Amino acid sequence: MRWRGRLKGALAVAGGTALLAMGAVVPSSAPAAADAGKTFNPFVANAPDGQTATFGVLARGDLVLRNGHNQSTFAAFGEFSNTHPATGSGKMFSEAVPLIDGTETRLLAGKFTDKSDDSSHMDITDHFVKFSDVSNLDLVQTSPAKVQVGSSTLAVNNLQNGSLADITAKNAVPSYFSGLDAKVDATNKCLAGMYADANKLKYDNDIGFKSGVVNYFDYADIAGQTLWANYRPAGHAADSPIVIKVAKTDGISIEDPMQFLDGDSKLTAFVLWDLSEVTGAVTFEKFYGGAVYAPNADLTFNMNASINTQIIGKNTEFFEIAQWPGQIHEIHQINFAGILPCVTTADPDPEPEPKDPKIGTTAKVDGSDDNVLSIEGGTVVDTVAFENLTVGTDYVLKGVLYNATDKVLTGITASKAFKAFKAETVDGEVDVVFTLTEEQATEFAGKTLVVFEYLELADGTKVAEHADPKSESQTFTVEEKPEPVLDPKIGTTVAVDGKANKVLPLTGGKVIDTVAYKDLTVGTEYTLDGELMLITGDDVSATGIKGSATFTPVEANGTTTVTFDISAEQVADYAGKDLVVFEYLFDGDKKVTEHADPKDPAQTFTVEKLKPSIGTTAKVEGSNDNILSLEGGTIVDTVAYKNLTPGIKYTLTGVIYDAESGDSTGITSEKTPFTPTEANGATEVTFTITAEQADKYAGKKLVVFEYLTLGEIEVANHADLKDDAQSFVVDEKPEPQPEPSIGTTVSVTGSDAKVLPLTGGEVIDTVKFENLTPGTTYTLKGEVRTAPAGETTGITAYAKFLAKEANGYAFVTFTISADDVAAYAGQDLVVYEYLYLEGELAADHTDPTDEAQSFVVEEKPVTPEPGPAPKIGTTAKVEGSDDNILSLEGGTVIDTVAYENLTPGTEYILTGVLFDASTGESTGIESEATFTADKADGTTEVTFTITAAQAEKYAGKKLVVFEYLYLDGEKVAEHADIEDKAQSFVVDEKPVTPEPQPEPETGSATWTKVDQQGKQLAGSVWTLTGPGAYAKGVEVTDCVATDAAACTGADKDPAAGKFLIEELPLGDYTLVEKVAPKGYVLNATPVKFTIDEDNAEKAHSAGSIVNVAEKPELPATGSSAQTLLALAGAALALIAGGLGLQTVRRNRA
Repeated sequence: MRWRGRLKGALAVAGGTALLAMGAVVPSSAPAAADAGKTFNPFVANAPDGQTATFGVLARGDLVLRNGHNQSTFAAFGEFSNTHPATGSGKMFSEAVPLIDGTETRLLAGKFTDKSDDSSHMDITDHFVKFSDVSNLDLVQTSPAKVQVGSSTLAVNNLQNGSLADITAKNAVPSYFSGLDAKVDATNKCLAGMYADANKLKYDNDIGFKSGVVNYFDYADIAGQTLWANYRPAGHAADSPIVIKVAKTDGISIEDPMQFLDGDSKLTAFVLWDLSEVTGAVTFEKFYGGAVYAPNADLTFNMNASINTQIIGKNTEFFEIAQWPGQIHEIHQINFAGILPCVTTADPDPEPEPKDPKIGTTAKVDGSDDNVLSIEGGTVVDTVAFENLTVGTDYVLKGVLYNATDKVLTGITASKAFKAFKAETVDGEVDVVFTLTEEQATEFAGKTLVVFEYLELADGTKVAEHADPKSESQTFTVEEKPEPVLDPKIGTTVAVDGKANKVLPLTGGKVIDTVAYKDLTVGTEYTLDGELMLITGDDVSATGIKGSATFTPVEANGTTTVTFDISAEQVADYAGKDLVVFEYLFDGDKKVTEHADPKDPAQTFTVEKLKPSIGTTAKVEGSNDNILSLEGGTIVDTVAYKNLTPGIKYTLTGVIYDAESGDSTGITSEKTPFTPTEANGATEVTFTITAEQADKYAGKKLVVFEYLTLGEIEVANHADLKDDAQSFVVDEKPEPQPEPSIGTTVSVTGSDAKVLPLTGGEVIDTVKFENLTPGTTYTLKGEVRTAPAGETTGITAYAKFLAKEANGYAFVTFTISADDVAAYAGQDLVVYEYLYLEGELAADHTDPTDEAQSFVVEEKPVTPEPGPAPKIGTTAKVEGSDDNILSLEGGTVIDTVAYENLTPGTEYILTGVLFDASTGESTGIESEATFTADKADGTTEVTFTITAAQAEKYAGKKLVVFEYLYLDGEKVAEHADIEDKAQSFVVDEKPVTPEPQPEPETGSATWTKVDQQGKQLAGSVWTLTGPGAYAKGVEVTDCVATDAAACTGADKDPAAGKFLIEELPLGDYTLVEKVAPKGYVLNATPVKFTIDEDNAEKAHSAGSIVNVAEKPELPATGSSAQTLLALAGAALALIAGGLGLQTVRRNRA
């Protein structure tokens, strides 16, 4: 039979508060009888089996953290994800951390998954983590252990040399919380019977808090409110907790009203949110803290601050709502410490709740009175006392040793530590024996070990455990290792900084000697003195190059370093030599030990040998300026060498390179062997270059590269493209002579258009020549051909000339008769030119499409057929007048003449005369225009300039333009129609001087803009509407100036807030305020007044017009409201009183 409760039902008390053992009080089938003495804590469900330590957050589904830091413990039945780039988790205050498989576990989950949009990381800064399924994880680091899934990583800082096995839970997460559903049911029943109307709090100045009872709010009563610090209850304690009860619903959004809890970790320990009846999705938009019990709801916390809480829910997610960049919000584990009474309805026939099995252990070291295991190993007997077992059932006890000193399991679970037995009694004892070897005892010397025991059924189901690292009865210690007898020793390993081959350059450098020491006294200061020694055969001599280091070991065995900083000057005498480091260890002035072995290769390094080098000087044989002829020649390269080994055969090989491109020419020397008699000297390498090779690199700078080899190994080279000493130049090729060329430009004498008359004429062809030989006589032959066909015409011409320079001009003249061109009338002709030298053609220019070479022959004349007679029509316009009326001041009249049937290219004269349309007589006003018709039909203009005297003579008259067209003095057309409106315009009439009329009388008006105290206010703007110019309203702006002369607008009074409007025509007026003074309310009440013959001599006064200040402070009592009404009445009285008129002056024109 499987018991739902198992161990946890038998446990109680955490932090001094009694916990209800749910499995023992309320069975799954029915509630237990009411018991006023019982209390309960809903979060006993957050504790794994057999433990009092609870998780801060227990998610019965998935858990997602999206906030910056946490000081809590977490458990998730499903997946755990972290999406924050850097999240930490550390221990919070004194809350105990639960044990999972004997390990203090800060995070327990079914699986670690990646739900981040970008990379995320979480540090577990204290304790350990456990996941039931690690198949998706990669171990990316062992010390401290770090795992990765996708772009999310998690590091366990306490886990060194870790593996995936170290973070793997033995069971699925729910199995560590057996009987959870029964515990939740029991808690829900206790909560349902806990609320009493008398203890219900209200949203009022006095919330009704009572000591010694469970005080509770109905969330519906305080939703949308804020309980500030003045609502904070006095006497808040464990026996007087506050509960916020949320009614049964499927999903809800909660905005926490309990502002007085903000940041108070002590107060939040006694506050509980009861969501036992809530299902679906619950979102806390604002949360000030307190425990949240919502076992059947999915929870989302939008954190706008850090929270103190303990939580049980289903899928649970935390969001960080930052108020500024970089702000983080933390989850702090504050366990619920309130004492809640469990009052449930009695069940007439309750089933007894079966008791969970439980075990307790007592570990004894065999043969030791003080429970200390010998360093040589031995036997530990763990006596396991059990209770509540089922008689006849097979059980297995599995024991493992826990290292309480380092807080890790030891892995000691030898076969003798497993005990299978059949329970013969409900309660009893059984022994589990551990046998530790000397090796195991030595490994844990000086450590405190604790026996963890796990009770399982035969099928592997765990039913009880006793795994308390602080239990003294389960604890024993291992004997300390004896102090060893110290025999100090040192050994050294030398290295040349930056050189894996332990070769020190001749430029000097650092030599680092790593000294391994053994059996030194911890905490004692030692000095290491080192010196470099020269080894020559069996002789050892000091170089004087020394180094020293002082150190204090923290362990008996370890390493330190001695550094030698060696200059080029110090190393110069030891090129190619082996040097050995001797080290001497001192305690004060006393030499403790040394390491001075001249044959120890680990202590030995080598100084770089002097490298062979060469330099070269290339010379062109027979050339003082080192230029190689295009016919080829010999190059002698003198090679100077250094640091060679006398008596050894070397070989020099030379290759010639193009200095510009850096490419090899392929020209090489023969291999030149030589055997030096001294280390430094010189030898020669010879290159023979053919004319073909020289021609290929004509004008180029070439460089000799030399390579020195010893056997097949290159020991030195000199290959510098920029080294002038290695270089020579190949002579340049002579410049080729360019070919002669000609180009021509033809012209026809007497014709810019290059048209040759049918009567014949002269055609001149200007020939431009290039690249001729100066001083040489050439002959030009020209031919005229048809274009573009290029057919011959038989027309030719010749010219002989002496070329004085390579480039210049010559001329070929064609004299062409009428007979020559008669056949080509109207055709294009082109000139071909041929240049001869001594009868041989040197160049030509024969392009039939070249316009520069071409001209045209005149076309034969065509006798034109007689055409229609010319005609004209006219349109007269007065310039600057839309209605065609000429001003009496005179002006310009433009007559546009449209003509037809004229001869293009012919010059005509137009004569215009103005006639009086009423009499038909000429005015004598004339004008004339000469023009050349560019086509048969078109227009031109005739302009008449009329003086004021002429205009006045014909004032009010209609005048008509007559036009006459002349060709060579003969009139060929006219347009003279006295009735034609298009030819007509009118002269303006003379003005009639009216009889003088008396000007109308005018008056003036004044008013003043004031506040409620009568103070004049500047800055108002008005609209004044009345007769005449005021019909559409005139804007009046308050003039503020030093004198009236500066008031150029409507207001002539320079005083701020005072207005004077002058020269107002007689009639009715309306005055309306348009813009109020700044800071005052607009007074839009119209003010009406009249100015008539009776009062025109008086200035009308509108009195003082009052504005009220904006946003006046309202009085505290009703009497002040009456005062405001009185002031408003007074203002209206002032406006009304201002309607009286005073006569101060009379304005007449």
